[in-house]
Amino acid sequence: MTELKAYEVLGVKGPLNREGLKKRHRELAMKNHPDKYTGKAEKARAERRMQEINEAYTYLLSAIKDEPLPGAREENKGAKREKVPRAGGRPMGKRAEYDKKYASIRQDIKDCNFIKAMKKLSVDGAADAEWYYLNGLISSKRGRVSEARKFFTAAAKKDPENIEYSRAYRKQIMV
Repeated sequence: MTELKAYEVLGVKGPLNREGLKKRHRELAMKNHPDKYTGKAEKARAERRMQEINEAYTYLLSAIKDEPLPGAREENKGAKREKVPRAGGRPMGKRAEYDKKYASIRQDIKDCNFIKAMKKLSVDGAADAEWYYLNGLISSKRGRVSEARKFFTAAAKKDPENIEYSRAYRKQIMV
């Protein structure tokens, strides 16, 4: 389940704090509980809906706690991790070329060279998730909140599994 899907299942527009999330879960659980229904079809539908609600709640709650998502493998708990070469703070591998492509732009943003970064992004024009994310960073740092929100939303939709994009999206929704 993606973060955007979880918000959709719970029927909320954006991030909630822990109490707000619990309150919304409780409301939906009371409304959709299978014990409220008598027919087999209604009961089965309610069970599926409750399963979706619980999954979304657990997903978002774990994101708030910054814990691994439910179902994450625990068999390697305590085992030493293999050192992975990193590029720009990210694991190397099939994304290595992708990271190299945007490394200089990330550095420009870090050094507050926004115009230089924007020029590089406009020349590239790839319009992939990282492109949207970096444009969102530039817009955010320049104080253009609504523009940043659009870019972060697009980045999170293009790559919903990327935690960095999801966090930026959540942060902008809260502004």
